[in-house]
Amino acid sequence: MNYMILSVDTGIDDALAIAYALGQKTYRLLGITVSYGMAPLEKTYRNTRHLLNLMGHPEVPVYPGSSAPLQGIRTYNGDFHGMDGAANLLGEPAWEERPPEHMKSSVAFIHESIERYGRDLTLVTTGPLTDLARLLNLYPSQCRALGQVISMGGALTCPGNSSPVAEANIKADVAASKAVLEAGLPLTLIGLDVTRKTLLTWEEIQTWKNMGTAAGSFYCDLLTFYLNEYRRFYPYLQGCALHDPLAVAAACCPQIFTMLPFHLTVCTDGPVIGRITENLMADHGGTEETMVALKVDSHAFKSMFTEMMSYVLGGFA
Repeated sequence: MNYMILSVDTGIDDALAIAYALGQKTYRLLGITVSYGMAPLEKTYRNTRHLLNLMGHPEVPVYPGSSAPLQGIRTYNGDFHGMDGAANLLGEPAWEERPPEHMKSSVAFIHESIERYGRDLTLVTTGPLTDLARLLNLYPSQCRALGQVISMGGALTCPGNSSPVAEANIKADVAASKAVLEAGLPLTLIGLDVTRKTLLTWEEIQTWKNMGTAAGSFYCDLLTFYLNEYRRFYPYLQGCALHDPLAVAAACCPQIFTMLPFHLTVCTDGPVIGRITENLMADHGGTEETMVALKVDSHAFKSMFTEMMSYVLGGFA
């Protein structure tokens, strides 16, 4: 049996990744961890629980993680995801929707899961790498006992989306990203190099609205906001990028990707802060390389994604 933990910062494309992960049969989803990212922690936690309840999976546990980067603070402007991370559909979380006090943390949950499942465990991250960096700092040897880590992050051969050179998840916490990329983990990066090649269109989300389910209607509303933001910022694209679901796909069907190995690091200051680049200082004979996805069979992925979303949002998962 293979096991998965999904680490998110929910976020509209995280919402797609959650739905896609719920429908997978090749992995058992152990739980979801959440951090700051597309919105503050109390909102990303609420968003995640709301989506699980909406899709009929309240039993999936959700564990709160980091509320800020390792260094500095995180600011929010509402672009692409709304001020609540959910297209401004959910607003401020009620007190009972926030993470309970004294709840098990994401770091504790991931550590316990590694201890129990080891090489059979895959960690998929679709937000900042803060929680993973904290885990590395506390339990470095156990982290290397993971089966694999798949992270949506980076832009190696293409422009960024948080700056001309940086992808948003990497730039959100450059200290954490540097620690993770240089740690020698069994790491795969699914970055903008491939995620901008898989686009969701207006016509496709309308089929979700026509399902007549609460989940289908809500996801259609989420993606309507997201597509409008893409039209505003990237009018030359004919849809919105499926960033985070592709990270889940890399765990379930890696054969659709073309990957190359690199020793990587992150620029942590100056005008190119957040840029991932080859690490010329790495021990090339003694540390594991990061696999970077550079091509994807977008037709194959879109076919699988469309089928899975219809299955999950239609209430069959």
